[in-house]
Amino acid sequence: MSELSASDRKLVDTIEQYYHQLAAEAKKKHSPVKEAAESGIVKIRNVCKRQQNLKTALMSDSPELMEPFFMGCDTKVSKVCLICLNAIQKLIIFEAINQTAANNLLNCLWNLMESGVEELKLLQTITLLITTNSIVKGESLAKALSLCFRLHFTKNSTTNNTASATIRQLVSAIFERVQIEDKTLPEGNKNNDIKFDDIKTGKYTPSCLEPSASDAFYFFQDLVQLVNAEQPFWLTGLTEMTRTFGLELLELIFLTFPDVFYKHQEFSFLLKERVCQLVIKLFSPNTKLRTQTLNLQTNALQTTDKPFWPITVRLMRIVSVLIQKFYTMLITESEIFLSLLVKSLESDKPIWQRSMALEAFYRMIQPNLISCLCRFYDMKPHSSKIFRDIVNALCIYIKSQFLFVDSSTTQSLIASIVNNNNTSNPSVVTSNSSITSSLNPISNTNNSNPAFLLRGVYIPLLFNTNKLKYKPYFIEQLDKLEAPTAPEGHGLSSAFACVLEIVDNITNVIESDVKNKVNNINEHMDVVDTLNDDIRLLHENLLSASCCGILGAFSLLLDASTDEAITELILSKMKKLAGLYGIYELDEARDATLTSICKSSLPPNYSLSVLNLNQKSDNNSKLTNRKTSLDKSDSINITNLISQQNSQNTSGNPYMGTNESSETRQQVIAVGTPLPTQSLTQNTQPGPVLLTSKNLQCMNAILTVANIQGSVLNENSWHIILTTLQHLVWILGLKPTNGGSLKIGRPGTEAGVSTNTLITTAAMSDLPMLSTMLSRLFESSQYLKTESLMHLVNALVKLSQESMDIAYNNREPSLFAVAKLMETAIVNLNRIDVIWKQMTSHFLEVCAHPHIKMREWGVEALCNLVKSALSQTQSETNYKPEFEISETTITNLTNNSGPTVKQFMFLAPLQELSDINHSDIRQKQLDCVLQILQSNGDILTYGWTQIFEIVGAINETQTENLIRLSFQCLQLIIADFLALIPTNCLVLCVDTTAKFGSQSQELNTSLTAIGLLWNIADFLHTNQNKIKSLIEQNVNQNESEKCDKNNLNLFDVLWMALFMRLGDLCTDSRASVRKSSAQTLFATLSTHGSTLEAKTWKSVMWDVLFTLLDRVKQLSVLASSDKITDSKTMGSASSTIIMHHSRNTAQKQWSETQVLVLSGVSRILSLKIDLLVNTDDFYKTWILLLEFIESSALNKNSEVSLSALKCFQEILCLTKSANNSKESNCSQTLWDSAWNSWYNIGYTTTQMSNDSSDAINKNIDMSLVYVPSQAFLTSLIQLFPYLFIYIKHKFTESDFHKLSHVLQNSLSVPLVNTDASLPYMLSLSMSESLTPLQENILFVLETLQKEILVDSDLNSLLPSIFNQYLALSCYAVNITPPQLPVFVKTQISPQLITSELSTLNSNTYTAFGERALKNALSLYQKTANEEIVIKSHILHSIIKTLKISLCLKYSCHSPTTWKLSVNTLLTVLQIGLPVARANVSDFIGIWADLALCFDGFLFPVSRPPSTQTLEEQQFDESLDVKIVELIRDTIMPFASQIPKEFVLQIVSLLNKGSIHSATNSSPVDTESSRKLREEFARTCFETLLQFSFLAQKDNPGLFMKTSANELTPDHNIGIVNKLAVTSILQRFNDVVIKYVEDERLCPCPLPRHRMAEISFVLKALATLIVSLKKAPVDSVEPHVWDLLIRLYPHIVDCTTSNSVQVNRSLREVLHQYSDLLSPPHPIPQKSLNNGC
Repeated sequence: MSELSASDRKLVDTIEQYYHQLAAEAKKKHSPVKEAAESGIVKIRNVCKRQQNLKTALMSDSPELMEPFFMGCDTKVSKVCLICLNAIQKLIIFEAINQTAANNLLNCLWNLMESGVEELKLLQTITLLITTNSIVKGESLAKALSLCFRLHFTKNSTTNNTASATIRQLVSAIFERVQIEDKTLPEGNKNNDIKFDDIKTGKYTPSCLEPSASDAFYFFQDLVQLVNAEQPFWLTGLTEMTRTFGLELLELIFLTFPDVFYKHQEFSFLLKERVCQLVIKLFSPNTKLRTQTLNLQTNALQTTDKPFWPITVRLMRIVSVLIQKFYTMLITESEIFLSLLVKSLESDKPIWQRSMALEAFYRMIQPNLISCLCRFYDMKPHSSKIFRDIVNALCIYIKSQFLFVDSSTTQSLIASIVNNNNTSNPSVVTSNSSITSSLNPISNTNNSNPAFLLRGVYIPLLFNTNKLKYKPYFIEQLDKLEAPTAPEGHGLSSAFACVLEIVDNITNVIESDVKNKVNNINEHMDVVDTLNDDIRLLHENLLSASCCGILGAFSLLLDASTDEAITELILSKMKKLAGLYGIYELDEARDATLTSICKSSLPPNYSLSVLNLNQKSDNNSKLTNRKTSLDKSDSINITNLISQQNSQNTSGNPYMGTNESSETRQQVIAVGTPLPTQSLTQNTQPGPVLLTSKNLQCMNAILTVANIQGSVLNENSWHIILTTLQHLVWILGLKPTNGGSLKIGRPGTEAGVSTNTLITTAAMSDLPMLSTMLSRLFESSQYLKTESLMHLVNALVKLSQESMDIAYNNREPSLFAVAKLMETAIVNLNRIDVIWKQMTSHFLEVCAHPHIKMREWGVEALCNLVKSALSQTQSETNYKPEFEISETTITNLTNNSGPTVKQFMFLAPLQELSDINHSDIRQKQLDCVLQILQSNGDILTYGWTQIFEIVGAINETQTENLIRLSFQCLQLIIADFLALIPTNCLVLCVDTTAKFGSQSQELNTSLTAIGLLWNIADFLHTNQNKIKSLIEQNVNQNESEKCDKNNLNLFDVLWMALFMRLGDLCTDSRASVRKSSAQTLFATLSTHGSTLEAKTWKSVMWDVLFTLLDRVKQLSVLASSDKITDSKTMGSASSTIIMHHSRNTAQKQWSETQVLVLSGVSRILSLKIDLLVNTDDFYKTWILLLEFIESSALNKNSEVSLSALKCFQEILCLTKSANNSKESNCSQTLWDSAWNSWYNIGYTTTQMSNDSSDAINKNIDMSLVYVPSQAFLTSLIQLFPYLFIYIKHKFTESDFHKLSHVLQNSLSVPLVNTDASLPYMLSLSMSESLTPLQENILFVLETLQKEILVDSDLNSLLPSIFNQYLALSCYAVNITPPQLPVFVKTQISPQLITSELSTLNSNTYTAFGERALKNALSLYQKTANEEIVIKSHILHSIIKTLKISLCLKYSCHSPTTWKLSVNTLLTVLQIGLPVARANVSDFIGIWADLALCFDGFLFPVSRPPSTQTLEEQQFDESLDVKIVELIRDTIMPFASQIPKEFVLQIVSLLNKGSIHSATNSSPVDTESSRKLREEFARTCFETLLQFSFLAQKDNPGLFMKTSANELTPDHNIGIVNKLAVTSILQRFNDVVIKYVEDERLCPCPLPRHRMAEISFVLKALATLIVSLKKAPVDSVEPHVWDLLIRLYPHIVDCTTSNSVQVNRSLREVLHQYSDLLSPPHPIPQKSLNNGC
């Protein structure tokens, strides 16, 4: 034997353990049991060893293995029995028992049952035994069931309940065996030989059934027997059963295993013959309750037929299950059951019974069921209308919840339900006090719970659609013995849930039969038409049979609902039903449904006659035409019902309700006035009405119905809906806006002029949504069929006519119909021809209405319709015209039917509007034209002349708005449709545009019109080829129109017309118009002028431009100079326009125009010079333009003058075409005239500066004197380089003098406060840079300089350019130079610049003069050797000019000036002195000025500033040293070639410089820190010494520096020698003596400069001794040595000084004296005598 698995081993171990436990428990009192248990252990071990399959082994030996456990159970000991039963259960679970063991087990369990031992464990064991497998069957199964039933009847509740659950589980197991068995058997093996009579008697043996089915049959048969209080046939040992439990088991079987009854006829026979009879029998006390109750009231006797709650609740459950599961099998029985249920709803039945019937209905309602009910009953002739009765009974029940009614007359009852108004009903037995008392507790309820409130009756709803679903209450109370108390509102909640289920199931039935998926109601209708007659008839009967009851219930509940979600639920069902009624052409039911919703959307008792449908519908209902099986005599006539409903609405307040209803519990969202109607007299003032949130919710439902289900509505339905919507939007204050949509009208706005509506904040957010839904409603009409669309249009026209009739009485009308009529037409443009005539005729009537609002909306609707129709025509034809359409094409289009004919039809109503004399109509007409052009201009194949006539019909009497509107049309035409305009209309287009430009009412329009003229010009240029070709085609047809009177072609005539109109606008009285026109004119000429011929350009220049220049000039002279204070454009007399000072007079504004025109003409001439230069009168053109420029440049207005210069520059920057013309002489004449004009401008304007200077000196107001601005002068100077290019070959010295005159005069022009450049000039004076004028003057001179250096022909101008530079350099020292000729011939006089100019321009003048000096130096460096420079004495001029700044030195405004001058002098002399020595005769005059220059610079009169630093002082000294070095290196060595007088002056300067003394005469100056020029003195001294002892033989009176090999003794010592050495030594002696004396007198140290002085003297003395030693002995006079020796004692006295610096110098000089201690060489006596 193989090893056992883990699970098998565990089982064996468990069983062995149970054996051990059993043996242990029984060893004392029950030894046989102990022995049996022990033997069982051995047996199970042997079994495990004997076979491989443990399960099989255990099953075969299970009787023996289980025998010890059976013996243990027989002991009746609880603990032993529990061990045994647990072991048995383990074996059962393992399926290890066979049939014998099972039978033995049942016997054992039966004994335990009878003994009452371990009953629960016993039931558990039986459950496992039967449910684990199928070994228990037949009689054993019956015995097991009987055992459980007997335990169910025990008094122990726990055992009872456990047994009940066990029985249910066993019953399910039995029938599940049948299901499993049926699945395994083939279908054809069933035997139909059934003896139904034997079944009735209980003698039937189901031999044809399989074992499991047979067991189930026997059990079911006995169950029915027991419930019917009869003896069972199969369940032995069982004599009775509680009927309630039996009914529960029947329900379980019917609900869970209905397929068994359909597959086995035996079961179905029992069901029909026994069960149904039993149910009907048991139902009899419930049906007889009414009669017995009457007996109770009369005889006070208790009858036996009183309904028993436990039986009734189970019967209701069984009935609902039977009808639910077996309605096709039990047709007749189901009719009986349903009738019984309907009777249970009657008002005389107990509340719990009625509620339970409702719950039963709710449980069994399903789509297939209601279809069968209608098919089996309602559709059968002469049959009970079960489905209709159920629905009507539900409606009656709902009504009964609010009213005490007599249900004898169903017709009147439901009519009263449908009439859901709030009027009093005679059947209501209540009073105001009772209503009030009934409402008192309601006020404390939670308003968040859904509820119904009607006529003072408050009923809560126990479920809602969001969180809490409906749950049956009574029918689930199986454990109750008496009827429980129902929750408040349970009955109404149950009935409401049933009605909802019925509606849902009807909808599901219809939708399930519509197999194709439909997206909208039109598709639904199409699919319904394809259904077969049976299905369609079923649908119609379902709807017609239920419509009255459902509508009655929903109408009542809708009126009573206080919860938004419940209201929405009801409305959604009603909407769905209305659509279905319409689809199946149940017109009366549909209209009744719509009427109910519409009434609920209006305030209570709102007087609206349209909802009083007391006549039959005009359209015959299909229900009356189609032959159906529904008997009309048995159903409620809806027309009569509605008539009854509305006949009651005749009393009470027409607007405000009186009784408490659901309206009082709704949030009031709007308070408004009712819409006036014909029923109200003119003087009637109706009170306000209240709109609640529920009203809006119902309105939303109406919109949804109309939007989605419009295809199923006829004219009457539309009229009901539209009338209601019109009243609602009026109450809400919604007013139509553009396009027909509705928006809330606010007081103070156009939409809210008469709005008295009060809208709450909570509702404001919902109104836009309602407005959108309204728009979508009419937008959806495009999906309606043509017939449905006509119904809608007719209803809207009818509604609009009613509003017009009201408006005739001068009462504010509703514009709802007109707006929505327009909206409907627009969305149905694809078939507009069907409704066009009807709509436009009505709109024209509205446009002629005297009421302004009606008229406005009539024209709005008509215009929108015309525009939209034209757009639709375009989209249909996809017509795209070419460049232009000829008249022939137009004629052909007119003769053809199609889009062109439609255009006539569409435009005809718009044309008829012209017959209505109202300004608002005219404005709307223009609006329409504008929008037609915007959207459909490209399809307007003709009629442009008429368009221009409409657009151009402006005059001075029209308002600005109308002019703007007309102009917008013109703008659009020019922007988008010029290509479609015929050529003969282009001139008309130009004239129309110019007309807008010249009108004086709207400035912006005029300016924009000028821009449109530019667009026209651009169009002409772009499409010139096409236009010319079209013109040629027209010319070929009419030769006489080939050219105009000026011999211009017709295309150029278009241009001339455009230019002439622009020229006219350039002289408009408004400055802005003139400016825009001028800019456009010249931009057009410059951009598109290339298309014009040369002869046309001649006409343009003389007929347009020069004429314009002359007219503008004249008008500018005549313009007023008074300030403008225009208040017209500001809209009030008290307002004024703030204008810039440059435009605050008419004259200044005309000056601007003059600027624009002149600059434009100049630009045109410069651009078209290539074309104009070849014309015959170009010279005249040029001269005339220069005259205009010159006169404008001399204009006292700075803007005009400056612009004239810019124009001058523009014509100077021409191409070389003019210069390369055929006649060069003529070309040169042109430029000569230009030069003369420039000089005239410059001379005249700068000459005025003299007058201005005089005015400044005389303190005259400068505003009365013309002074050219700096900008003007700068621009004038900037012109010369451009002009010089053309005149340089003939530019002479006299021309240069003219130029110089202008340049220097420009610099002398003063700055005045009126100059706009004054702030800029002031900033320049602070930043020390050049002004633009100065920069450009230098640039002109530099330009001339370049040309002079390059062009030899201009070499004669070189001296002039030098002199000009030098003259301008005088500005560096604030000296105004004279004019150039005077400057060259005379000495410069120190004429300083005026104080005004000096203050403002001192820095810039300094920089300007220095820049000129630098240029002069640079030029001299390049041309110093030029003959003309030498002959012109340029070096002398430079020295004379530099002498001024060098002599001033520290007096100069800027230290850079004299520093630049000294550097320039050094550079010039380095270059010029060699040239001067080479050309002595040409430089004779320079030496005197040069000596003065040296003297003035080295020994200046001015003193350095007190703030001068030591570094600055050293730098200045270095410049002085450079001068001395220059003298030493470049002058003194060449003394023989230099005049004697100059050399003596130089020696004197050196002598003067070498004498170094303190600058302060005080004996002691301890505060001064100024450094003496030690280096300068030393250099002078050395230079003087260098040349003192060296004399030329040929010039004994002077000395010079020679090389060492040229030194020769000479006894002829010059006078300069003697004077120089003697004076030096004498000066040394004085300084030393002075120092010694001062040091003795003063206890404190001497000042630094005194110490430096004595130190320098000692050093110089040492140097002198060294020089004397080196000099030839004969050249030194004896008295020199004598002076040196005499000085020695004083030098020795200096040794007491404490100064290190002095001691160092003292040591050096004493060392030199050491050589003098020995006697010198003997000197001849003769020499000594001569020396003395």
